[in-house]
Amino acid sequence: MLTNRIARTVIGMAVLVLLGTSACSSGPEETGVEGEGAVDAPAAAPSQPNSGLMVDAEVYAVKQEFPTTIELTSEVFNRIRRIPIAYTCVENYYYPETGEERNGEDKSPPLAWTNIPDGAVSYAIIVDDPDAVTLEKGIISPRVHWVIWNIPADVTSLDEHVATTTDVASIGPNVRQGANDYRGTGYGGPCPPPNVQAIHSNVQELRGLTRQKPHKYRFTIYALDTELDLAGGANKNDLLAAMDGHILAAGELSGEYVNKILYK
Repeated sequence: MLTNRIARTVIGMAVLVLLGTSACSSGPEETGVEGEGAVDAPAAAPSQPNSGLMVDAEVYAVKQEFPTTIELTSEVFNRIRRIPIAYTCVENYYYPETGEERNGEDKSPPLAWTNIPDGAVSYAIIVDDPDAVTLEKGIISPRVHWVIWNIPADVTSLDEHVATTTDVASIGPNVRQGANDYRGTGYGGPCPPPNVQAIHSNVQELRGLTRQKPHKYRFTIYALDTELDLAGGANKNDLLAAMDGHILAAGELSGEYVNKILYK
């Protein structure tokens, strides 16, 4: 049984490595969000990587200044900060103490926001993983997990499991979603390399496997003074460039996840 589990882990790691080379959150220096004040970041033209993925591109730097006063929360990880496995990719799995395997469901978590600035017309949300740059080989920009925009001003929360479609009419008539770094549209859950942990330290077969640190995933919301004339399927750089000059305020929520696989 242990041999089968080890084989499954090695195969799963190989698949994730392949996904990571073809695909994988936005930082203060990239979006203009830093602490509680306003930020003036230099402009940088978005590049056009051969892969078409944001992990291979320099991120557009927003030029305007804006406050970070919006309060963004989630009822499923707001207090403990650890993102539950249900909101991570389906490749994630582990054996809890009960011995029953659990898998990720790749559904977006519920979100809510308050302290909205006057004049807000729409909201945009970006979810990305800045730790991918330092913890995964060959990645130069935060891995993008979700871009969604034109959320109406009277909407102040999102239920879990937003449809992964370009248009999301259930939220608003002009709500659009863009490309994530898994070559998909809409939300793509955290999917870091697996972290194998043996309960018994004398399991020799597990030696040599690298232990992974938790990745921090950033959920950033922007209140805009307009609806964006941006087609669905756009990437993070397209969204940042379209928002530049229209951001009234922003807010950020961080959660972490480590793909822990336990063996007895």
